[in-house]
This record gives sequence, structure tokens and C-alpha cells, in this order.
Amino acid sequence: MIAQIGVEEYRSRQAALRELARGMGLDLAVAWSRGGGTQDHSADVLYLTGFYTPQPFVPDLAAGSPGGSGRDWRWRAAGHAAAVVETDGPVTAVVDDGNLQDPQPVADAVVVSADPVEAVADLILAGGRGRGDGNRDRVGLLGGEALAARWGRRLAQRLGDGIELVEADELSWGLRTIKRPAERSLLRASGALGARAMEAAMSAAVPGASEAEVAGALAAEVVGHGGALYDVVLSAGARAHTLAPSGGAAGTAGYTTRRLAAGELLRIDAYGSLGGYLFDFARSRVVGRPPNRSQRDLLDAVRESVRAGIAALRPGVKLGAVADRCEAAPRFLVLHPPARNARLRPGRGLGPRPRAGLRASLD
Repeated sequence: MIAQIGVEEYRSRQAALRELARGMGLDLAVAWSRGGGTQDHSADVLYLTGFYTPQPFVPDLAAGSPGGSGRDWRWRAAGHAAAVVETDGPVTAVVDDGNLQDPQPVADAVVVSADPVEAVADLILAGGRGRGDGNRDRVGLLGGEALAARWGRRLAQRLGDGIELVEADELSWGLRTIKRPAERSLLRASGALGARAMEAAMSAAVPGASEAEVAGALAAEVVGHGGALYDVVLSAGARAHTLAPSGGAAGTAGYTTRRLAAGELLRIDAYGSLGGYLFDFARSRVVGRPPNRSQRDLLDAVRESVRAGIAALRPGVKLGAVADRCEAAPRFLVLHPPARNARLRPGRGLGPRPRAGLRASLD
């Protein structure tokens, strides 16, 4: 059984967000998230309330003419949800369906709306906000990268000049960087599932098997144990230096139906989640027989680089310093001299979503 975050934990997170929001001089915080299979835009609402919408995005549909506005929509921003957290008041979850499985969102109130943009605007303006004595009320926005420009414009139009909308993603990252015991347990379970899934994929990577069959073995392990597959991408042979197919016959798949041959190098990168907590693994191997000398040098260089980075991990150490240690590993330097433009990419295990700007901290 997958461990669950309890109601008290969610309430503690909401209280901590209120405190951080007050420190920024905010009157209210709005977490905006996208669901429907995405795992990179759902973190804030899921973290604060435990709610995730399985509804995928579909284009906005006006109730009347295509130019409908205001409340003239059959639906708008489908596949999105929000949590409105007042710094000195209740928490309201905005969801897209009233028929929800248990557990219910952890909130003081739940608003069901086919137009979360309008519902959020109503909640922000409730109680006379934006119509004060000339001082603008400040509202922090978390997860704004999932708020489409047209929805953001409508929200700003509704709020008017009396409300200042402030990007405040640093609030949620301030909360999520330090993991509590229940979260650490889920991260360990998620990592263990990812490792088992990678082993299943490696076992399936035999001469004659297709790239798709290797990806399928990994997916079966993740889904079969209650996890969610974010993506699996792989490449092999002469294309092993690339991440994955880039469209073409593969479409959006990160693999092809090409058959593996003995002696070629296979590279897999896979990421998914368990209980909302991510794993991210990459593995390389030679198919069907031991590696030759050049392949062994490459595999050893990568292994040495990773171990150097792990050895540098300590509280207070910046990720950029860890990346430097990885890239300074002797065998890695031979294969990837400092003049290369490519840099190490961040992992995704700190929270349900990778932190904006994390790549910059590595560079």
C-alpha cells in the first residue's frame, strides 16, 4: 500500500504558507496547477491540499459565440485546479468536478467550477479586496507557468487596479525543500520503485527486443505497483548519444520499434512518481555481450562522475559545486573537456516539480 500524507500534515503546510506569505507582505496566496497526466505543473495544489485533477486540458469553449467573455463559457481552463489560501483566513480548493473519490481535498471549502479562472477571481475579490483605501491588496501566485496568457489577462482584468498579482513560486519552494519524515518515506519508496523499473527494463534489453518493448517493461513495473509514469526515453546504437527520437514516426514517444542488436550501447532515462513524489533514473548498458574497451571507458567515466557528485553532497553545499565535482572527475574530463557547452542537468527528486532556475544554479 502506498503511504499517504495525513490531514494534519496538509494543515501544517497551509499554516507554513500563510506565515511565509505574511513575510512577503501578501494578503492571499493562490496556487494554480495543471493536471490531466502532467507531473510537472501539478505540484502546488497537490502539496497544499492533496488534490490532483485527472481531467486533461481541452480548448476553452464559449457558451454562446466564439467571442464569448466574462462568464459566457461552457468551460475554461479545463484540467486546472487552484488553492486559495488567505493569510488570515480559510483555504478554498477550486476543483472541476463535484464527484471526487476519497480522500477529499484538505480545505475549509471546496468550490466546483467549470471556469477556475473566474472562480479564483471571485475568491480573491471576496470581502471587499481591491476596493480599499487606495492601498493595493497583494496576491501571491504559485505555479503561474501553468496559467495561460489569456487566462492571466482575464484574471488581471477581473481583479482591476486594486489588486497586485505577484509571482511567488519561492514560497512553495521554501516549503518543499526541507522534507518531513512522511515525505522522506515516500521519496525512498518512489526511488525504490524507479530502481526496480529500471532493472526490469535492463532485463528486457536483449538482442532482438525492440526499444518499445524495453520501455514497456519499465512502464509495466511502475504502473503495476501504483506509480505514475512521467516518461521513458531511450536511444541505442549509432543514436545512443541522443536523448530520444524527436518526433517523426515516433510522434511523441521517446522510443521506436527498432530492434536492438548485440554489442550496441543502450541508454535509458526514465522518470515517474509514486504518491506524487518523483524518481528519475538514467542507465546505460551494452546489449547482449560485455562492453568493448571504448564502451567500458565511457561507462566507467559516467560512473566515476556520479560517484564524485554523491561524495560531495552535504547540507549547505550548492548544487553548482556538486556539478563541478561531477565534471572534474578525471575520466569524465577526458571524454567531456571543460570547453564543451553541454552541462549536467538537474535531477527531479527534491519535490513534485523541478525548481525554476535550478539549471542556472548548476551553470
